[in-house]
Amino acid sequence: MSPRPPTNVTWGEIALFLQREKERLDPKYHEFIDDMAMHTAVEWPSLMQRRRLHKLFRSLGGKIT
Repeated sequence: MSPRPPTNVTWGEIALFLQREKERLDPKYHEFIDDMAMHTAVEWPSLMQRRRLHKLFRSLGGKIT
């Protein structure tokens, strides 16, 4: 089963939220987050990318603030 974003939130919105809050995350994820923020506006992330986005999103509380 692939992770799904919370209701009424897109992967692009999650990626942009993570980009805004990336200083709270391990620097090893920064390049991935920046790449996803740029690409999720035009294409759906792969299963592995969705899993990583979901994991990072949950680590920051799982809500866009």
